[in-house]
Amino acid sequence: MVGYYQEDASNNPEDPMPGTFYMNLPVRSGDYSGQMYYTYVGCQDENVGTISGNKTVDGDISGTWAGTVDGNPVGGPYEGQYSGNTGLYEGTYQNTGGKLHIQIEGCVDYHVAAHGTFKLFPVEVSWPTSFSLSKDDGDTVSWTHPADAAYTFVTVIDRAAALTDGTEAILYQDTQFVDPGSTGDAFNASGFRQSGRERIVVIVSFGSDDQMLAYSSIVIK
Repeated sequence: MVGYYQEDASNNPEDPMPGTFYMNLPVRSGDYSGQMYYTYVGCQDENVGTISGNKTVDGDISGTWAGTVDGNPVGGPYEGQYSGNTGLYEGTYQNTGGKLHIQIEGCVDYHVAAHGTFKLFPVEVSWPTSFSLSKDDGDTVSWTHPADAAYTFVTVIDRAAALTDGTEAILYQDTQFVDPGSTGDAFNASGFRQSGRERIVVIVSFGSDDQMLAYSSIVIK
């Protein structure tokens, strides 16, 4: 299951950001693991957090997340539920240490929210079904913007690494703002090509109010 977390804008009005994460959920019930990613600019540390949890027979998920953001420890509990209407797992998370203000001289000045929400969805599933991705032979992924789209969150995940948790699986994340009048956009994933390895490109569209409008993902071999 792949998706994103979204910092709470009321707690962090300065710079609420989405971020990438995934979970290897069991088909039925049981323990699982995953990763979160909170690096946005190249001069930051490579900030990857770990996720652990348990899925109940009813489909609910809960557990903890932990990591460091540019040398600052973060983490806390989370919980989520499955929605049959959208195919999403939706939930909330807490950063037990509360809101953080982080300054890296000559690099970036930002905040980490004390809490937020998350959404997860299966690989190669689109919602709504009219929002789909296409790929050409050069690994360029294209899509048509939903009405009122303000920005798009783009993620690239190494599928094999995500399934094993043996190495860092999240290769890239970025936000692309929608130009006024634009009907679609594209992302070239050729720079993340690895022989014999599949990459998952995740596209999530947001409105100006930071609400999700659509999501989809595609596997590139």
